[in-house]
Amino acid sequence: MEQELARFRPISVRQLRDGSFEHSGLDYANINLEHGNVHITRRTGTWRKKPVPEWALSDRKLCELIVCFFEARVGWRRDQPGTLKERLDRAVRFLQGFAPERNLALDLLCGEYVARKRYAETMPECAERCAALEREIETKDTGLRFSSSPITPGVVLRAVHLYHRMRMDCVEVGRLCGLKPPHVRKLLHSLEQVWQRRLAAKYASKLA
Repeated sequence: MEQELARFRPISVRQLRDGSFEHSGLDYANINLEHGNVHITRRTGTWRKKPVPEWALSDRKLCELIVCFFEARVGWRRDQPGTLKERLDRAVRFLQGFAPERNLALDLLCGEYVARKRYAETMPECAERCAALEREIETKDTGLRFSSSPITPGVVLRAVHLYHRMRMDCVEVGRLCGLKPPHVRKLLHSLEQVWQRRLAAKYASKLA
């Protein structure tokens, strides 16, 4: 029985690049041997190396950060005129305007992939190029879906709420938000970077 448990590894912990930890939600206290059976009760929770950022726990700071985040995606490094809603709507419209160009670039990559895939089995260089195209197409497709979606601000808000306030891991957040786990980690990291560049000093001066 112990060998079977070790083979399936129900108890495991893995550190992610952002410093958090993913685990199965189990420890040895959850495993009870009774009459030859194994009864496992799943526990939820995620232990993280880094503390929850202050902007994730303040609605006002989070709203302003999301606006600055989308302005940064457009390429605007300074606060734009208008209310937060006006600034957010303006940034989203600009991002949606990039979608046709990105769609065209994605179509060209897909066309090249289909053409080279026919010779991938007989020509090693085509196989290598196809592998590179798969990664590039996946990256561009995810970025296009994220930047052109009209509900993108809501997705960002939901991801922050689920990860930092509900303490879900990136896999669960991605499943509920329609994103892949690496994209969730990249999104949260980008938010922290925007906070440090544009808002951290502003709120630090208010406390001083």
